[in-house]
Amino acid sequence: MSDLENDLEVEFELNRGEKSSVKGELGEQCAPAPQPSAPPAKSQRHTCRECGASAFCLKFFEAFNIAVCNACKVQKYSLMTKTTAKEDYLLTDSKLAGLRFLLRENPKNPNWAPMKLYLQSEVMAIGQSTFQDQDAWDQARRNKAVSQLQKRMAVAKRRKEELALEADIASAKSHPKKVYKPLAQHVHTFVEKGSKQCCCTSCGIVMEFEEF
Repeated sequence: MSDLENDLEVEFELNRGEKSSVKGELGEQCAPAPQPSAPPAKSQRHTCRECGASAFCLKFFEAFNIAVCNACKVQKYSLMTKTTAKEDYLLTDSKLAGLRFLLRENPKNPNWAPMKLYLQSEVMAIGQSTFQDQDAWDQARRNKAVSQLQKRMAVAKRRKEELALEADIASAKSHPKKVYKPLAQHVHTFVEKGSKQCCCTSCGIVMEFEEF
């Protein structure tokens, strides 16, 4: 092998080594963030905590960390919407913020935000810790019901007044009132009519007079 061939081979090896080194550095710098590992197979997870069945609902487990089969889930784990939790148990958004939930497609419109479903047992526990006893809870519910009723009555009254006003406006437009122009002031012009009468030449009024 000639000296030129030896030089070319050495240069090729150096270049290949440099490229390998750069590739390794770039690989370390640009490596993607580690992705969460896939959930283990059902056989590696817990069995149903209620009946011991090996099959369980994966979505329910991921949302609430509770391994139950579909049958036990329906019988013993009731879910409720966010609206129900706020109206029936008087919970605020801040109270619900710490609870786990399951996302479902909105049944009214799939383009709307997904529906949040909470465990009824957890919602009840938050409600009981908020109001301490059942009497305070019941009183808060009654106060809210009265407040909502008053608001609905106010809205109905305002709407009734608006409808009455709209009816008056429509009636006025369909039956406009006649506008009468005031008559010009009339000045009588009397001429004698007989010995004791005079008559207006414009309107015909007759007036009698006596001589003194």
